[in-house]
Amino acid sequence: MAGSIHITHAGTELLPAEVELVRSMARRHGRATLLVPSFAEMEVCRQGLANAGAGTSVDVLTPAAWVEGLWRLLGDGSRLVTSTDRLLLCSYVLGSTIDAGEGDSCPVALTDNPGTVHMLAEAARTCLPAACRADERVRAALSDSERRVLGMLACYEGALRSRDLSEPASAAFELASQFETRVPPCARAVAVRGVAELPEHLLRLLGAIAQEGEVAMLLNGRQRSLARDLAKRFAWRCAELDGAGPRMPDLAFAEVSGPTARASSYVRLLDGMMVGSAGAAPREGASPAPGNAAPRVGSSCPDAPGAPAKPAALAAAETSPDSERFAAPAELAIGAPDAIGLFRTLAPRLAVRGVAASTEAFVPFTETRAGEEFFMLIDFLDRLNGREVSSWWPAPEIVDWLRSPFSGTGGNPFVALSLDTYLRKTRSIDKERLFAELDSRQSREANRERKAAQAQERAARPVVFKAVIDALDAGAYVRALTLMRDACSAAAPFLFGEEGQAAQQIEFAALQRAIEVLERAAELGVRPERALVALRAAKVFASIATQVGEGAPRAAVRIARVESVACSEAGSYAAVLVADAGADAYPLAVRETPASVLAEKLGCEGASLSPAERQRDQF
Repeated sequence: MAGSIHITHAGTELLPAEVELVRSMARRHGRATLLVPSFAEMEVCRQGLANAGAGTSVDVLTPAAWVEGLWRLLGDGSRLVTSTDRLLLCSYVLGSTIDAGEGDSCPVALTDNPGTVHMLAEAARTCLPAACRADERVRAALSDSERRVLGMLACYEGALRSRDLSEPASAAFELASQFETRVPPCARAVAVRGVAELPEHLLRLLGAIAQEGEVAMLLNGRQRSLARDLAKRFAWRCAELDGAGPRMPDLAFAEVSGPTARASSYVRLLDGMMVGSAGAAPREGASPAPGNAAPRVGSSCPDAPGAPAKPAALAAAETSPDSERFAAPAELAIGAPDAIGLFRTLAPRLAVRGVAASTEAFVPFTETRAGEEFFMLIDFLDRLNGREVSSWWPAPEIVDWLRSPFSGTGGNPFVALSLDTYLRKTRSIDKERLFAELDSRQSREANRERKAAQAQERAARPVVFKAVIDALDAGAYVRALTLMRDACSAAAPFLFGEEGQAAQQIEFAALQRAIEVLERAAELGVRPERALVALRAAKVFASIATQVGEGAPRAAVRIARVESVACSEAGSYAAVLVADAGADAYPLAVRETPASVLAEKLGCEGASLSPAERQRDQF
């Protein structure tokens, strides 16, 4: 048996030739596995295989899920770490080394900051097996700081073993060693489709399988550079696979200058996509584009007169000969680097035009309102405890905290305004006086809320603004987050802005996720203050939709990241608008990091597409 590389011309959906290839592998080996880059594409491929009658003999998985499944079946019983576990343990290792004073004997000591923790986590994810196997010859070629990183990775490996955990890269290396003698039937046939990043441990595992089993790489025509790298490494044959994929859609380009013109220009573009053809005249007096010329929308901006137009949007429309082009009501999509932010900008404008909008994305905890309040209070307490009064007086952070829905004041502006007035009139104040004043105000507000609840025959909402500060000051972060979550649950939806209950649910989920991260840190033996770096990186799934009132909407617009839109089935949308398509959002330069440089020196850089090739593939 051996491996092979097939160049396809497919989109997200499987071509008949691809289905037949995977089916034939399953027929020869009894079962086959198809690896795809994302969960969205996984569902599309599963549906395609099921429609072709091959759904029961082929497992469709992501590479990470595949390695985890093999490790559970054939590993040593340890559990694979998650990205959160990795950050927690890297922060623990860095803190333990610095606390022990080991950095003083090293010519180049690592700085204890979140950037160093993320660098160690990235190095552990890609380089841990190679770092643990590096001999003196390899170490001699490294710099002092890189040798220091290798020492940290050795400590990280020890922390994993003591907690009965394994790094996925190390697990894949161990599985590859097992497969060199015998490949189990469950892993004898593997097809990899469209995966743009192949780390070293995955390549090792696939190479071991190819010695006794069968491996097929399915790469599209825009991934030929990756195909050449794989053919050079493994000496696998490369051939074209028959079958034509979806045709290139009609394209129209638009330029928008300045933030003021951005929202209105995007709405005008969507209007034209919904009700007319590509040559239809834009609204609001803009002249139609002749022939196939790209319409220029908002080429000047009142905020920046005469400024050069900045490429900001790419509109791509898919047509069908069996239906009227862009016939309303239509379903459209917007791909944007910041889907939630663009939704909040466009949704009100679309709603007044009778267009429903929806979005879904993973939001970092630090970008939620709860996360902002949480870390703002921690920063305030650091200044309150370690600096003079001028560094924190008149404490505007406390006033903002009292206005938030997580404090339990119920949106009563008097509590915050009265405290702000008191603080600005009292400059000679210290921590004890401030805390005493907050205790007094929380007691009065809690009594008032209890009486109001009894009169209205309802449950009293928790008033926790001082209790949360006390918990943060004592380092009891889980208790502080729990109090904020309880206040969030009891707050009225209007306190969360125009999105109301949807925003409230997102904030509640973010606080719940933060509690889970800190509880996991306690299970791993990581101190709460060391766990904050992982808490900042925690993400929560957010899904928001707008309603347009009575009756059916003119159209529905889904706003998501470009990667998510690209994984949709062909014909899912009447038109797609790629928004904010600039160099900042989609950089083309190859970004070198300390972890990538270390991986190259250790010979474990793997194979991947460049940023330009990856974006060309998505677009």
